[in-house]
Amino acid sequence: MHIFSFCILISAPDTHLADLRTKSGLFFMLLDMVFMGTKEHSAAMDIPAQIENLKKNNLIIEDEEKAAYILRRISYYRLIKAYGPAFKVKKTGRYYDRTTFDQIYRVYEFDDQLRHLLLPYLQEIEITLRCQITNHFCAKYGVLGYLNSSNFDEDASFDELADKVHQCLTQSKDSPIVKNFRINYVDGRVPLYAAIEVFTFGTLALFYKSMKTEDRKAIAGLYENVDEYYLKSWLVSIAYVRNLCSHFNRLYNRTLVKKPLMYKRQDGNVDNSKLYAVLCCMRYLCQESGDWGGFVFDLRDLLSDYSDCVKPSGIGCIENGWKEKLLDQEKDYLVYQLYSALNL
Repeated sequence: MHIFSFCILISAPDTHLADLRTKSGLFFMLLDMVFMGTKEHSAAMDIPAQIENLKKNNLIIEDEEKAAYILRRISYYRLIKAYGPAFKVKKTGRYYDRTTFDQIYRVYEFDDQLRHLLLPYLQEIEITLRCQITNHFCAKYGVLGYLNSSNFDEDASFDELADKVHQCLTQSKDSPIVKNFRINYVDGRVPLYAAIEVFTFGTLALFYKSMKTEDRKAIAGLYENVDEYYLKSWLVSIAYVRNLCSHFNRLYNRTLVKKPLMYKRQDGNVDNSKLYAVLCCMRYLCQESGDWGGFVFDLRDLLSDYSDCVKPSGIGCIENGWKEKLLDQEKDYLVYQLYSALNL
């Protein structure tokens, strides 16, 4: 886009162009194109070309056959573009001296195992919350009470919640859960105890956030030392991390978009833009599983196994006592001590 063409576009009296200038951020996109500069899309590269490109940028590939095998299974974009930048000199875009392909791949492997380690606990939190909200809300407002805006916080956007719920039910219209009530019950309305089972975690978090303060307190009170004001923030962040895991996205060295509020007294020294902050929140919500200590033990071992290429700080662990902070519940700390004593 040349300056001349850009000036013609923004000054043109044509109604259609004037309309375009006010929609979808086109005007600001063009400003960015002119003043900030844009890049041309790169041509597609086959596997040999991808390997040559990496070597050209100072990456050491000791076993090209192995690298080719990996790049046939994991896309160049997913592996190199997600995990490679941490090994690059920002100014030149070239890899630091002695950086190897295997190092990048090992960080990818670490991240994959970290996601698998987290998912069962994220699942536990989500399933338990569905149950707790259903039991409380249905007992107080009835099984269809979620359709009435007066049963929610007056400051919440009921329209937003209703829209999200409608989307979940529409996307699950062929689910036996939804189908049964649509066909066999009065007005085809779906009771909350069934509808909540097709909510996304994000919709579930929004539902909790939209509840009246007294109802949020009742749910938070089912956990030990959990305040509803913080819980509504935690659930948004936990849902975000859960979605990252479900879509195989990077956790290591990621700055979280949705940051949880942290208790200042207990967690004031924790960077809430990193995964470790979410783990600190999760510890309060996994109290009844009896296995949170085992999770911390497994996380310690995972970080140790990949210590040649990852650092605890890459997920935001505090420098001293990160394990103990995650184990401030007495029963979990005893489990961890037992593991350590047995040298497992």
